Amino acid sequence: LCNLATFGGGKTPSTGDATLYEEGGVPWVTSKDVKNPVLDGTQVTLSEKGAATLEAYPPGTLVMVTRSGILKRLLPVARLSISATVNQDIKAIVPLRHMESDWLLTFFMANDSYIRGKLGKDGTTVQSVNFDLVKKMLVPVPPLAEQRRIVAELDRLLALVDGIERDSADLDALKARARSKVLDLAARGLLVPQDASDEPAGELLARAAEER
Repeated sequence: LCNLATFGGGKTPSTGDATLYEEGGVPWVTSKDVKNPVLDGTQVTLSEKGAATLEAYPPGTLVMVTRSGILKRLLPVARLSISATVNQDIKAIVPLRHMESDWLLTFFMANDSYIRGKLGKDGTTVQSVNFDLVKKMLVPVPPLAEQRRIVAELDRLLALVDGIERDSADLDALKARARSKVLDLAARGLLVPQDASDEPAGELLARAAEER
């Protein structure tokens, strides 16, 4: 990997200085922002003053969470669609010209368990990844056209999976409504053919009360 990209990091400007932060300012990535494959905004933004001592990474940069409790169950990584700075828990990976950002993103997502399980730091109170080991990972490098073709096919297949999951959720909701309706019909005795000569339930209850 170290031959395929350049790397960087960031920090947290003093939270005690309100002039370093500004709504609608310079995007500043924290682990809370890395939730989807494409990152197009951040929860917190910096003022020009706050961002002055940080490096701004261009669109196409990959951002990886390397220190967070969430690493117990997944490795958050995303591609920037905007220019942004990052905090100290994030590593920035800027692919060189012969590498597609989305291909590297696919590689990291495919190796989620390996990176968290084999390349973690020992003896730390918070889960973390040893990024020096990540930089030494061997990465398969198809020609650019093939990288793009594989990523496009993966996107198509994952969209199908998402559609199946949505259909499954809709089916579960439909089943729940159907079950409720069937139980309601059963409680009212409407699941079987009705006999017009049957005594109405109200009259039956009144007669039973009189007999008691």
